[in-house]
Amino acid sequence: MVQCFYMEMTMKLEKQIQVTMPPPPLQTQQVPMPICRYEVLDGSPSGQPVYYATVGQQVYHKWTCDTETENQFCMIVHSCTVDDGNGDKVLLIDEKG
Repeated sequence: MVQCFYMEMTMKLEKQIQVTMPPPPLQTQQVPMPICRYEVLDGSPSGQPVYYATVGQQVYHKWTCDTETENQFCMIVHSCTVDDGNGDKVLLIDEKG
């Protein structure tokens, strides 16, 4: 049922409609989930792993996923912040990724 309301009119208009969708494609096999890892590296994508950082040190955040099936899974990392433990947060990645 679709209902439309117009500010200029005091009358309500209604129209019965039927909506159909094609069935989703069938998965004929179980697809294994990707294996993902997150690393904090020293300064660049080829830097050494960082386990403890100092204030002012540049670090590189790297997400990597390995999968047997290409273009089957997709993700975007967004809304990522860093917290100093005292309530001060800094945005690293915004809501658009």
